[in-house]
Amino acid sequence: MMRSLKASGRILGLVISGLLLLACVPYARTVIYTFPPSTSFAGPLIHNPYAHWPSQGYKANFHAHTEAWGGLTNGHGPETAIAATYADRGYTIACVSNYHRLGDPAKAVPLPFIPVYEHGYNVLKSHCLAISPDHVSFFDFPLMQGASQQQCVIEHLRALHAVVALAHPAFGGGRSAADMKDLVGYHCTEVLSAYANSTSLYDEALSAGRLSWVMSNDDIHDIEHDHAFRFLNVIHARTAHPDSIMAAYAKGWNYAVQRTDGTSDKFLLGCEALAGDSFVVRFSAPLDSIRVIGQGGVLRHHATATDSLRFGFAPDDNYLRVEAGDPELLLLLNPLVRYDGRNLPLAASLTAVPNSPLTWAYRAGVLLFGLLNILFIRTLFRKR
Repeated sequence: MMRSLKASGRILGLVISGLLLLACVPYARTVIYTFPPSTSFAGPLIHNPYAHWPSQGYKANFHAHTEAWGGLTNGHGPETAIAATYADRGYTIACVSNYHRLGDPAKAVPLPFIPVYEHGYNVLKSHCLAISPDHVSFFDFPLMQGASQQQCVIEHLRALHAVVALAHPAFGGGRSAADMKDLVGYHCTEVLSAYANSTSLYDEALSAGRLSWVMSNDDIHDIEHDHAFRFLNVIHARTAHPDSIMAAYAKGWNYAVQRTDGTSDKFLLGCEALAGDSFVVRFSAPLDSIRVIGQGGVLRHHATATDSLRFGFAPDDNYLRVEAGDPELLLLLNPLVRYDGRNLPLAASLTAVPNSPLTWAYRAGVLLFGLLNILFIRTLFRKR
């Protein structure tokens, strides 16, 4: 009996050590970065992304799963059902974003096709949406990820010419407030989804001078049984062509929507500049509440039971963003930010610098950990 228990313990030790050894291999590719300092938006001018947007708005969902990889991943139903079902509800874009697999253009009919996949298979859900990449990559860090590992993934996806969206940052514990203050190089943040409301983490990034555009997606895994049409993006583009849609997104000509029952049709009319540093935001119908959020996620202005709100930038306001709604609806706008009038402080334009000494020190630590695991495995094999 004792011998059998010892044998079982050795087998368990071998399995655990073997898995740890395999899991640590990707970490040998870690680059340790020095991140740009966290600095509030500043400058004499205020950038309003809605100043010159086109009048036509298009509904879009960039995050949906279907059956893939022989049913091994969390997704159900045929790929063809996504485009057909969303088109019936008036959507212009409905992307299939399976894990590490791009959709089939032939199955996107009758809607325009934009290739997307969800990148990441780590335990804490530090995922990204890779939009229009050259191809799929399987590079990831399967266990814990610090800011440098997350930045490695972003840089990897940027090298594939992907538009990078941070997927559901508040879901699973994969991204912390400290991470959001550091990370750069991405374009969008999935602030709203069925899995997480990430507005607080979004404010962490904005307060640190990382500007990205809001995104809201259903992230459904079963079109027949999940609650679809609740989270969506409204993008004001010149045409419905995918290139025009993505060009509009790059300018921030969009806003995010969350609908409790998937039917509310209230929408943003616009956000216009007034005299000085004042603005007015208008909606198609009265809403219970219009809130203006500023640095650190602090409420700066508030109005109730109205379809519009006039608000101004105080000297200590670095950015202001609007969220408005009622019990059935939430509309989340991109922020208005201070800048120098030349270079918009986009997170996608900021650069993290590799720190060579720390990188090689970290990799040496990974190598040492791997060697210790190998020695432990050899010791277990020698035991009788």
